[in-house]
Amino acid sequence: MLASEFTKMCDRLEFQTPAEFQGWRSSQKFRAFSLDKDEAERACIAMYVNALIQISHNLVAWPVIITKSESPDFKLRFGNNPEIGVEHSTITSTKYQQFRAESLRDPEDSVVFLDSFKLGGPPENNHNAGWVGKEAEREWSTLALLRTKAKLDKLNRSHFLKNARNELLLNTVSYLPNLDIQTAIRMFADQLSQEIETRKRQHLFDAISIIYGSTTIPQALVKQIR
Repeated sequence: MLASEFTKMCDRLEFQTPAEFQGWRSSQKFRAFSLDKDEAERACIAMYVNALIQISHNLVAWPVIITKSESPDFKLRFGNNPEIGVEHSTITSTKYQQFRAESLRDPEDSVVFLDSFKLGGPPENNHNAGWVGKEAEREWSTLALLRTKAKLDKLNRSHFLKNARNELLLNTVSYLPNLDIQTAIRMFADQLSQEIETRKRQHLFDAISIIYGSTTIPQALVKQIR
């Protein structure tokens, strides 16, 4: 049964055809950058499924069923294929999220320098020093690794429902200007490889996908054979 909206009261959607999915998606108003966690998660899973459909990924078959769950955040089924568990997380900093929330409650017209949200703060409290070289990409990869490590720990807890395939979806909500996302992903991949090698875990995500603005990069990082 196709639901008209994906809300907290409607946690299962089934689409028989690509046209049905696209019609539903175009009717939705949720935003991936929303401060509301529930809204952001639903926007991101819709963007992810759409990206897979657009590139005719070999995982996609019909009907497509999206189910909201907990640990993992979503379950996807493409045709008769086994369910995929998708966990969602946001690449951002606590300081920036606090600023976003506070600015909605008490908006100001003053200029905000994006480098004021740098990890560790800008040097000598200079909030207008800008970003040098690949500094923005390095910061993104650091934030991505922090979120991934936390989600890997969650994946390996007993309460997390393991599926035949387990994936992580990372949504970028950040203060990082002019980010070269492909360079940032390569940096992240190197850091993640070191993390996986250093700290052995029983379970790893089979793939990690990235959302950056309106761009979705499905399965940007796929688990290496151990």
